[in-house]
Amino acid sequence: MERDIQIYLNALPTCHQFVLIAAPEFGEGEYDCGITVPASKLLALYREEIERTIIFSWDGKVMRRALPLWREQASINDGGVTSLPKDAFRDIRGSIPDWVKAGKAQVWCYSCKNWVADITITKKDESQIGNYSRSWTDLWY
Repeated sequence: MERDIQIYLNALPTCHQFVLIAAPEFGEGEYDCGITVPASKLLALYREEIERTIIFSWDGKVMRRALPLWREQASINDGGVTSLPKDAFRDIRGSIPDWVKAGKAQVWCYSCKNWVADITITKKDESQIGNYSRSWTDLWY
C-alpha cells in the first residue's frame, strides 16, 4: 500500500493554503459556485466524514491514507488555492452543505464574482423511497 500511496501523492499538485472542495466541474454539476476551505481545516473535516463511511475499494483506501499526507505538506500561508482531487470529492460531497451552513467553508459566486456570506439552503422535490432512501435537491440563495 505504501508504494500506491506514494504514486497517488506524486500525481497530485502541491497543496496550497486553500482547497477548492466543490466547483461546477466536480461531480455531476451539483454546484454553480466555488467552495473552499483552509487546508489547515480540511484534514479535520475530511476525517470527520470518512469516519462515518466504510470503503471497500483499494483505490479508496489508498486515497484516504494519502490525502492527510498531501495536506500536511501544504504551503499553509501562501494564499494559493488547490483543487481537491475529484475522487476525494465523492467522499465529502454529502457534507459540503453542512460545512457551508456552519461557516467552515467559504462560497465564491462565479456570477457576481464575490464571496457570499449569507446563504439560505432550501430543499426541493424531496422524496422518500422506503425506510432508508431519500432524495432531494438543495437550492442555494
